[in-house]
Amino acid sequence: MSKKRVLILLPVFDLGGAEKQGFYAAKELKQDGEYDTEIWAFNKSSGNLIKLIEEEGIVYKDLNISFTELNNSKKRLLFYFQFIRKLRKSNFYGILPFTYHANLTTAFCFRFGGVKKALWFQIAMEHHIRVGRFEKFASRFKPIYASNSLAAGDFISKRHLLDNDQTVYFIPNPFEIKEGKLSREEWRRYLGIKDDEFAFGIVANFYHEKDHLTLLKAAKLLKDKGVKFKLILAGDNNRSDTYLLKLKAFILDNELYDFVKFSGVVQDVPGLLQCFDCGMLTSSTEGSPNALIEYVAYRRPVIVSDIKPNMEIVGDNYPYHFPVGNEVKLLEQMESIINRPKGIEKRMEELGEKTINKYSQEENLKAFISILEA
Repeated sequence: MSKKRVLILLPVFDLGGAEKQGFYAAKELKQDGEYDTEIWAFNKSSGNLIKLIEEEGIVYKDLNISFTELNNSKKRLLFYFQFIRKLRKSNFYGILPFTYHANLTTAFCFRFGGVKKALWFQIAMEHHIRVGRFEKFASRFKPIYASNSLAAGDFISKRHLLDNDQTVYFIPNPFEIKEGKLSREEWRRYLGIKDDEFAFGIVANFYHEKDHLTLLKAAKLLKDKGVKFKLILAGDNNRSDTYLLKLKAFILDNELYDFVKFSGVVQDVPGLLQCFDCGMLTSSTEGSPNALIEYVAYRRPVIVSDIKPNMEIVGDNYPYHFPVGNEVKLLEQMESIINRPKGIEKRMEELGEKTINKYSQEENLKAFISILEA
């Protein structure tokens, strides 16, 4: 019996959360033995993911289309016609898209391309994107709906006016515990964290919705109180976009350069997390944040913004959360965590075990296969 061909459609070949999820899906489906997977992306971008794809022997393709071009209706439609031709030649059984443009392209094109199973996989809250005519048209082709959180599922149900009896399948983010390459002590020495300094850390791309600025404002208030701490910002800080420049300017203007450190892109995330005394996630919007899943799985105490996807992971009774954008409330939680609240280790142990069981590669693969075989 021939294997079923499945396309993983990504926005770019970067090492972002969505791209890593797509890579894991392609890898796990291929290893399952019943599927032949390929990974396509709209454009190469950094290309950091390509090495991992090649190591797994997965076929990949750069579609060479910029997201700016997709803002033009004529260019978008031309791209869709080209994409449909590629689908017909490739004879895919299913398409698993990641992020908005991949979802929209898949839903619009899959029936014309002869694809039997196609997802609209909601993994973010695109409140900033209006429902245009392409999306309205694409939703009429009735892709299979799935999400990586209850909040994201509720979002797409309302956005596409789904019937109450229409299922939105849950697909957990894939995660597995790995050993760190460097020890806690080695990482703290590398980052210049002293023994008497409390280490806060955030692992998040430098995008506006991650709201690093509120975190920096809280750090400034903490510094003014004379607290000894370090705040580690992990991510690609060599870009020159407006948001990142604004963050760097805030650090300089408020003389935080002895308190805030950029780690750059980190390959050894397990090792880095072990050097944190507390993980941070200050986002104004999320789908199901990989960073938070990782913090909790590695038993790091966390402080999170109180948006639904974050609270879905830590639980509604988790006390260390704050209103989005409120640096004063965030400061209070940071001070509370520094004082080593009683029972925090036991709480994180229980929460970590629950998270590992729910957000695993095995559960992720099982969810995808159940949809592909339904």
